[in-house]
Amino acid sequence: VQVPQRRGILAEFPTSIFELAVLGVSVANRLYWRAVMPFLHLGPILVPTYGLMLALAMLVAYYVLRADLARRGIAPKDSSAAEAFIAIHCLVGIIGATLYHVLESPRELFADPFGQLFSRYGLAWFGGLIAGVAAFVWLARHRKIPLLDMLDAGSAAAALGYGVGRIGCLLA
Repeated sequence: VQVPQRRGILAEFPTSIFELAVLGVSVANRLYWRAVMPFLHLGPILVPTYGLMLALAMLVAYYVLRADLARRGIAPKDSSAAEAFIAIHCLVGIIGATLYHVLESPRELFADPFGQLFSRYGLAWFGGLIAGVAAFVWLARHRKIPLLDMLDAGSAAAALGYGVGRIGCLLA
């Protein structure tokens, strides 16, 4: 018994469940591996995509926080309040994320402390959250801004900045 040949566009479709599964995995692998770009190559310069998206997240969060502080009457738009809140709490958050990651694996820390502390990799989300919120609260109290008003003003900026930063995680 001869099976008739499929012609035209039907000739390219899989004929069994197994072929369909293999095709799906193959397509998914091609899409996934093409989406991952840990570095942008700009001539001799390597730009890490995670760092680029982290900087973009800080910039977006700055503009949102600046507008929200002005809208609530906490600080005028031309003041440096939003700059200080974003810069200080983001830098402290990065330090906290690094320390949390390093303290999660003490054996690796004791084997190579300098390499672990100053690595370009390994940021733990919880450490960044703890340290960033602590810095944000400290700065609000230091500037004598009501804490609940400041946390309310910073929530939209934090959510948007977090979303942009997570895109960087997916790219890296």
